[in-house]
Parts: sequence; C-alpha cells; structure tokens
Amino acid sequence: MPYISFGDTTYSNPTIKTILDELRPGASYTIGQPLAPDADDVVGITTSQFAEISLDNWNDPNGLEPPTSSELKAEYDRQISIYASYAYERNRSSSYPSIEDQLDMLYWDKVNGTTTWQDKIAEIKSNNPKP
Repeated sequence: MPYISFGDTTYSNPTIKTILDELRPGASYTIGQPLAPDADDVVGITTSQFAEISLDNWNDPNGLEPPTSSELKAEYDRQISIYASYAYERNRSSSYPSIEDQLDMLYWDKVNGTTTWQDKIAEIKSNNPKP
C-alpha cells in the first residue's frame, strides 16, 4: 500500500498512482513509457521524466483530461516534501526492537536493576531526532 500511517497522520509513499489519485480521483489509465507498468515508486524521478510519462487508456469519470507534466511535477514535489518530513518516523519505527524484545529488556532491567531498555530507546530517539 502506498500510504503510511503514524498515529493520526496518513501520507503517501509517492508513486504515480498516489500522484494521479490526488490530481484525478477515480480516473483509470495505464502507464506507458518511459516507466514500466510495474514501476510504481517515483522517489527520485527527474523533471524531464514527467514530461515523458505516457498515460494510455485514459478514462476520467469527471471528463477531465490527463494532468500535464507540470501538474504531475507539482503534486510530486508536494508529496515528496511531506514524505521527507516524516523520514525520522520511518527510520525510528524500523529501529525499535520488537515488543517482545522490549518487554524482555524491561523484565531483565527490573530483575538486574539496569537501564538497558531506557538506554536503547534513548539511543534510537537520539539517532533519529524529530525535525
């Protein structure tokens, strides 16, 4: 799924689909050259590639034309900006030990009078600070 949720915040992992869904909700299409039909992740796509994207079999229930390369690029820039602003959450989330491991750390900290769990969580937060 190209959408990521943290608490009450949901944002997209920028893809051609999320860009088109935002610009032309409900439209159906196939993606032609230069992107392969299964090439969904567009993080890092160049400006010139937007001009080359071919949207074939375009059908918009509202009768709208396919978005221009300028519209695609502007929406891409917006989604990339949001995506980048949550990098710390994605990095932090993947760095945390599993719940089972954290509970084990807490148990042994209680038994041994240590701060292993607290130290690990502080390290993760320090290595992935909020902007």
